[in-house]
Formats: sequence, C-alpha cells, structure tokens
Amino acid sequence: RNLYFISVDEITGKYLGIINVSSDFMDLTPRDNYIGWNKEQKTGKRMINHTAIGSTIIPMQPLGYNYLGGKLMALLTISDFVENAWNNRYNSEKMPSKLVGMTTTSLYSSFSQYNNCAYWNKRGHSSGSIKFEVSKETLRKVKMYLQREYPLRFWEWYIATEPQGMPL
Repeated sequence: RNLYFISVDEITGKYLGIINVSSDFMDLTPRDNYIGWNKEQKTGKRMINHTAIGSTIIPMQPLGYNYLGGKLMALLTISDFVENAWNNRYNSEKMPSKLVGMTTTSLYSSFSQYNNCAYWNKRGHSSGSIKFEVSKETLRKVKMYLQREYPLRFWEWYIATEPQGMPL
C-alpha cells in the first residue's frame, strides 16, 4: 500500500514538498512496545493494517532549511487529507484498514526534523541502521571538481557568507 502526495502552495503554485505514506513496518520494537502489541494482535488480528509509515517526508528548499518545512511535511502526513485518502483507498468491510496511527523513522537518530514537532513523539531507537556518508577523500575530490568546473557554485556553497556569517 502506497500513497504519494505533492504539497503545493495554493497561492503561488510552488511545490512545498513530497510525501509517501505506505504500509507500516511489520517489526518496529519501540512502536510495538508502546502500543503493547504482540505478534498475534499485530498480524493475526491485522492491527498493523490500521497504521502506516511516513516513509518519505521531504520539504523542497529553501522551505526545508529556512522555514522548518520538514516539520510541515511531517504534520501533513497526519492531516485529515492524508487520513481520508488512505481510508478511501484501503478501508473496506472485507479488509478493514481505517488509519489510526502513523509512524516514521529518522535518518540521523536523535538529530531529526521531527524534534519538537507537535503530535510526533519519540518512542525509542530501532535496531535498523542505514548510514551513508561519503569518505573524506571522496568529498575532497568532489570539492576539487566543483571548484574547477563550477567555480561560482563552489564559491556560493563553500566560501560566501551572509552578513550574519551563515553560509550563503
């Protein structure tokens, strides 16, 4: 089960972000412990069908960086609009799937766009770990390439600052 959303500003028509809501993880220990689920309740009684996961929650820039757009996108995953879209698509008498809970995970553990976000509460750390980070050598080579091939961009990204000292 997957639903995809593009958030668009009604006045300007500009894209604000993208969201993908999909079937929840079968095993997510902090969520399961908080709810009090055992395997029979979760799968045998199909309670897992009543939760979903915000698997992609991405704000467009500069909204994300300058205006906390990630928090807006996260809140939109639990909006009436998303809930109604989910229920219209997946809830039926034959296969009840009324959405009552939403989970998500964070790429960067405790540093997250969900920190201090109303209606999202941490429930612990999952055992999964996906960490992608380029080596310092690769980053150095990318910077050298950027400086050589796109000097203006290099200057904007790595050298120039605003009057307050923040990167341009």
